[in-house]
Amino acid sequence: MQRLFLLLAAALMLGGCNMVYAEKAIFTQADAAGAPQLRPGLWVQHKPDCDFDEAKPIAQWPECADPSLVTATTVGDMTDPTKQTPYVLAGGDPRVLQIEVTPDPDKPTIWIFAGLKPLKTDSQGRITEARTWMVQCGPPPPKPPEDAAPPADEAAPASGEQTADSIQADVDRQMAASVTREPLPGLTIKDGMCTATERDPVRNAAAASLAWDEDPPSVIHWVRDQ
Repeated sequence: MQRLFLLLAAALMLGGCNMVYAEKAIFTQADAAGAPQLRPGLWVQHKPDCDFDEAKPIAQWPECADPSLVTATTVGDMTDPTKQTPYVLAGGDPRVLQIEVTPDPDKPTIWIFAGLKPLKTDSQGRITEARTWMVQCGPPPPKPPEDAAPPADEAAPASGEQTADSIQADVDRQMAASVTREPLPGLTIKDGMCTATERDPVRNAAAASLAWDEDPPSVIHWVRDQ
């Protein structure tokens, strides 16, 4: 789970992503008060093609497993307690998981969002299994055909070597192609990135994004206390 968010955040920081992000925290722990929270401990994401014995020590888990250490306020690397990322699981409908990430020391901290639907709880009402999905800016743009050629004025030079201008043109084209053409109300697209500044647009986008979630759905579950 932690690995997934960091990879998505890194992709977003490179531009050209339909994810919603914020330049400052939108939700606070006050938004989580009174709502069921994730049970602290070892969590892992279900993966149909990753079969292993969860009872074994993490060191014996396969590479395809993605264990995360979840506390009341952070999610992070099981093998490195110093690599913990603050999060807020806001109450309301739908539940919104806000993750604070700094994927690159040279880049500013950002906040990204996921919708979360509790599937199971324990005797204390803590969430032990949930479906998650990324909050998107709007309907995903149509995917270009795999064999689509770049526009004639942006094709690689006859020498076969790319120039700085052709590389930048390729980056700009990919960024424009990956962001929605119809941003949801309250969300703003700038330089190929979708930003939010208020709670309600993020909640609305979380609700809408469930319909655009790719199969198979992402399901995470609590494994054991740590």
